Amino acid sequence: LYDMAGNVWEIVADYYHPQAYAMASATQPNPTGPGYRVIGAPGQRVSHRVARGGSFLCSDAWCKGYQPGSRQPFDSESPSNHTGFRCVKDAKP
Repeated sequence: LYDMAGNVWEIVADYYHPQAYAMASATQPNPTGPGYRVIGAPGQRVSHRVARGGSFLCSDAWCKGYQPGSRQPFDSESPSNHTGFRCVKDAKP
């Protein structure tokens, strides 16, 4: 997998939770993260996905620390010209 940083923010299938990695009890292959992100009023479910990588609109000061492993919340219902997704398929051995 190449070119994971830059161009546009990559929106992934995982839902965002700031403590997702800390809450994981063990190493899991292909973890999916939590089912929803709670924001605002108690119990309010808001679908924030994980965004990774950075975009062409980022200044050096803003995106310098972003790497493919960095996670940012992204409102999955907000359109943007600097976000995208990647289709991935397993390769045959």
